[in-house]
Amino acid sequence: MLSNADQENVKNKIQTEEDFTYPLDNNIIYRECMNKITKHSFNYIIIKEGVYPNGIALNKKYTLETSNEITKYERSGTKAKISGLILFGLQLDIVQKTRESRKRENLIKPAINCIPSTLEKHAKNLATKIQSNFKNDVKGIYHQSD
Repeated sequence: MLSNADQENVKNKIQTEEDFTYPLDNNIIYRECMNKITKHSFNYIIIKEGVYPNGIALNKKYTLETSNEITKYERSGTKAKISGLILFGLQLDIVQKTRESRKRENLIKPAINCIPSTLEKHAKNLATKIQSNFKNDVKGIYHQSD
């Protein structure tokens, strides 16, 4: 059974939620709530993944200046994490999941693990690319009428 102090800690725990349809829509709303009351709310608009342009005007009075200040706090060779900072939405679960799924998409499977139709498809694609490259190279070497 929980003590009164433990019950208060559970009740006062900050809960985070993300409202998104990313990557279909680039808007992500991130909220930190305590006892169903929103304490912090951020609206992230992902312009281009991995790029943080400088001088974005958020409103008439405030312009966002990006920098590499985070490199001052990184410690190479350690497993230490930076806590408590929100770095341009990098803590968002959906951004992390999308990033991980894209990493998996680009993995090359060994030929031993592929079925014959997959090997045939890759061979045809490779042959098509080689043929188009050859045709483009021939145009530069030989005369068009030959």
